[in-house]
Amino acid sequence: MRIERRWFVVMAILFLPLLVVGNAYGETKYRWDIVNLTLVGTTPNINAGGMASARAQDDSMITITGSGTFTVGDDDVSGGGTWKTIAPDGTTVTGMGNYLVTRLIRFEVAPGQESLRSAVI
Repeated sequence: MRIERRWFVVMAILFLPLLVVGNAYGETKYRWDIVNLTLVGTTPNINAGGMASARAQDDSMITITGSGTFTVGDDDVSGGGTWKTIAPDGTTVTGMGNYLVTRLIRFEVAPGQESLRSAVI
């Protein structure tokens, strides 16, 4: 009986932080955007509506745009964007389309980003 009580106490101690963190962020609706960074004079300006690109080893490229919202620990997600792939020659479009966000796999608040929770983009 003593071992079972210890296990219960140990499990409660281990899982309590998870419940607290889950509740702390669970009801907050977050917005995500691929942003556009520009300089206005010497001041950085961050706006929604940007694009992100990546190159493969063969020098082909994919570019995506997008935005949406989500709530942590819930299937309450929205959003999507566009994608386009370009051949290694840099001009030939090899595919393009739209994507739709269907679920949240994981979310972790970055250290020092608490003040951004209420930021509006």
